Amino acid sequence: MMTVKTVRKQEIEILARKELESFSLYRKDHLIAVEENEQGHLTIGYRTTSGKESIGEARFDVEIKGKTGDILYIHITQPERRKGNGRALYGVVEGICLKLGCTKMQTTPSGQGKYFWPKMGFNVLQQFWLEKDIA
Repeated sequence: MMTVKTVRKQEIEILARKELESFSLYRKDHLIAVEENEQGHLTIGYRTTSGKESIGEARFDVEIKGKTGDILYIHITQPERRKGNGRALYGVVEGICLKLGCTKMQTTPSGQGKYFWPKMGFNVLQQFWLEKDIA
């Protein structure tokens, strides 16, 4: 028998796959994982491969905390950068978050992200914390 949590996770996976259809590196066999913790926060993860050795070309992890989408990780491999894939993958993440009721996105950038996130409309709140209103 399926639980409500299982049905909800399946619905969110379907939503994520619909959003990913516009992402040029997406294929239907890519891994999407949806988990819910005790506080009711959702974590949604996507990988272009499911192998342990490689993260593939693209991946993201986002945690939904109430009305905030917290981007834990977003990555495009070097050969796939500078082609609009990072912007497109962020658009997918934002679209998923909007459809799940988020009104704000936040992230803590690292590496090249400190240059990427302001281009996506994020504002620096503190030295290592960025936020963006999306609704």
